[in-house]
Amino acid sequence: MCVRYPVGSDTLRACTLMTSPSASLDLAKSKGCPTWTYANAEQTGYYVALYQREMLDSLLNHEKTLSLVERVGLIGDIRLPSGESTR
Repeated sequence: MCVRYPVGSDTLRACTLMTSPSASLDLAKSKGCPTWTYANAEQTGYYVALYQREMLDSLLNHEKTLSLVERVGLIGDIRLPSGESTR
């Protein structure tokens, strides 16, 4: 699993191998909690992220820092938890 997060005016990426349904990831270059964290950097994973409202609002306020593929993935993350099918 790779995540994207802000550090100053840059965005960085951190990755870990998930071997269970949940995992922790140290964002070593971040000083404190980042304003936002995108849970599927470059859409390299096969999962849907369920963002808490505050994090989702922050992501939407900074969506231009995400790549096009990540913005499309974010739309899927928002849409699928509502019960809509991908079929």
